[in-house]
Amino acid sequence: MRKPEQKVWDEISRCKPYGVRLERIENGLGSGTADIYLLSRGINVWFETKFLPAPLRSNTPIIKQSTFEKDQPKWHMSIAVNGGLSYVVAKDSLGQWYLIPGRDIPKVLHHAPRRVAPATTLQGVAGASRGMTRSELRAKYAVAGLPELFKRVFSQQIQVAVRPTGALGG
Repeated sequence: MRKPEQKVWDEISRCKPYGVRLERIENGLGSGTADIYLLSRGINVWFETKFLPAPLRSNTPIIKQSTFEKDQPKWHMSIAVNGGLSYVVAKDSLGQWYLIPGRDIPKVLHHAPRRVAPATTLQGVAGASRGMTRSELRAKYAVAGLPELFKRVFSQQIQVAVRPTGALGG
């Protein structure tokens, strides 16, 4: 039986737009590397897939530290700092899709105060973070479905890829 995260990959691979290459990465590239590599029109994008079980209480953070492997949040921050594009593509148990830029992981991630040591604190996050509830996550990162998800990724690709005239000295 396929795991929920594998089912997320199945849906993404079935719904990819024409001209988009998707590669599922078996974690041989290094600790924290995203699950999917996307290439379209010369632009590289990384997707980390997650399945999010709905919490029992509405005020419970939906994404906890345990949702990620140890180095995944740092890997996404490194991609963002170096000008790359990475996203957490998540589906919750109620069928809602989310597109979370990798640079926003510290904003959505719940850090228990006793578990966050100064040496492991993510850039821009000090001490504890309460994380986001499902309703907060939905308000900021929800997408109507996979076609909208890909549309948002491509619109952000265009913004990153197009430079104003003269930006590179030409």
